[in-house]
Amino acid sequence: TMNQLRGNYLCQSFHANFIDLGELYTNYTGPFRRISHTIDGRAVYIYEGIQTNSTKGVFAYCELKSRWTFITSDNPSRLDTDDVCTNFVLGSGDDDAMIFDPTDTEMGEWMFFGKEFPAPVPVTFELECKL
Repeated sequence: TMNQLRGNYLCQSFHANFIDLGELYTNYTGPFRRISHTIDGRAVYIYEGIQTNSTKGVFAYCELKSRWTFITSDNPSRLDTDDVCTNFVLGSGDDDAMIFDPTDTEMGEWMFFGKEFPAPVPVTFELECKL
């Protein structure tokens, strides 16, 4: 339906818990809000909490890898497919093509790509939709 295509049924904001992911990412624990910018027709969410620098935390969908990703960016509204598919530090499980909202992903399948080899995220990682 048109409501689905417009994203009216998507989570508009959610809370992310990055506790135990290291000091750099713990700063992004807090609220994320959907913005009008989309990538490949999918929603983009930016961090809305207190910032200690100009870099925003961003959740966006990577169509090439069929997964939701988390990246940081100084200008989230200019991100494109290449950015969210190559520069991410967190990625949801494989083949999330039919998941249109990052809060619907399996938290236990997210991986941390910030080191030499991918590693499972701590069990404290969580995304919770705020209605």
